[in-house]
Amino acid sequence: MPLVRWIGRAMMSPARRMRRSRFDAVPAPEGRVVFFGDSITEQGLWDEWFPELKIANRGVGGETVAEVTARVDTAIKGARAVSLLVGTNDITGFGASRKAADIADQYEVLLARIRDVVADAPVLLTSVLPRDRFFADRVRALNGRIEAMADAWGMTYVDAWSRMHGRRGELRPELTHDRIHLTGTGYREWLTVLRPALERALAETTPQEGRR
Repeated sequence: MPLVRWIGRAMMSPARRMRRSRFDAVPAPEGRVVFFGDSITEQGLWDEWFPELKIANRGVGGETVAEVTARVDTAIKGARAVSLLVGTNDITGFGASRKAADIADQYEVLLARIRDVVADAPVLLTSVLPRDRFFADRVRALNGRIEAMADAWGMTYVDAWSRMHGRRGELRPELTHDRIHLTGTGYREWLTVLRPALERALAETTPQEGRR
């Protein structure tokens, strides 16, 4: 196991383990719009940003595509819609591979599991967000694959990357304090493209669709 992955596992915080265990024990209520992914999702104030919707935040900090895939059943069963953002921890090296093609293969498995659990619910795939410029080429390559998968699976691709990157593909400094997580301004940029996409997706389905 690469050193960075070993350190990541060793340093998994008790808070993270407890958050995952609570989700395993108590699945999200049916009929919710589920925000699903890693720490960038976990830190979102979704109930405040979408007060008109019934929300379930199922983000867990530090998770990879494979780890998110492992908890699809408890996270999204009965969801009205799913907003997914995951992949940045794989890009960094916390998953099985840092290569965009390999991560995309795992992402495809994740989408298949999502469709097994919620066959009709709208699914929105947000692009992996920019971060340090060192990762820019990998992020762009992975996003190209995610966009193609969204089209193939009949899902919606939400291009937040284009609103957030700087001249060299880095996350613009006014949107972050640590080159990965978002400030309030960063979330506002994401919501600029996520909100209309989610509203359109929900408008195109009846309240019963996507619930099983």
